[in-house]
Amino acid sequence: MTSTENPEFTPVPESLLPTGFPSPAQDYFSGRIDLNKALIPNPASTVLMRVRDNAMNLDAICAGDEILIDRTGTPHHGSVVAATVDGGETLIRRLRQTNDRSWLEASNPDTPPTEISDDTNLQVLGVVTRTLHKIL
Repeated sequence: MTSTENPEFTPVPESLLPTGFPSPAQDYFSGRIDLNKALIPNPASTVLMRVRDNAMNLDAICAGDEILIDRTGTPHHGSVVAATVDGGETLIRRLRQTNDRSWLEASNPDTPPTEISDDTNLQVLGVVTRTLHKIL
């Protein structure tokens, strides 16, 4: 197959791969990885957002990372969500709920939790499903 037959995928000739013993999985290689299928179960409702701070860095969500957010995901206690509070900026936080209270919690101890009261206008934009972290 040439790159002109399929412009989305250019195979690497085996002669350019590192030498060594052949991989037992080589017979199962399909020649293509579709990251959309692998990472995005609901493409019509998934958005990509760039993280701007380190409030969730202890959960490996760091400034500059991209996150996938499923806008139809159902948030529950412990979910990492994208949300706005009282129309403010979008926050990426872990949703915490008990019988009598709710709050948005950052994993970084330098970022205080955001209490959610009956008077708070909380809008959950979606549930974070993946973090894409660039390796420098």
